[in-house]
Amino acid sequence: MVYSRSIRSKSLASFASGESNHETEKQHRLLNILKEVAQCKGEVYYATTEGDRLNLKSVLSEFVFASYALSNPERLNGYIEFSE
Repeated sequence: MVYSRSIRSKSLASFASGESNHETEKQHRLLNILKEVAQCKGEVYYATTEGDRLNLKSVLSEFVFASYALSNPERLNGYIEFSE
């Protein structure tokens, strides 16, 4: 499958920038990202700059992504890939 779009979403960039120190706000922004992913019809991946890819439609990968994002938001420097 060829992925026709690759973006660094505004919500992901906002989350990674650490604009808020409040844990509840970080959790709320992460929940919004995951809600956006759930609305997508095709596959959605989080790709790291090291070349790893997590399928965000997978519950296990979503859990890994969420855990990493909440514990290391400053290192969240990848991007979102999705098919149309």
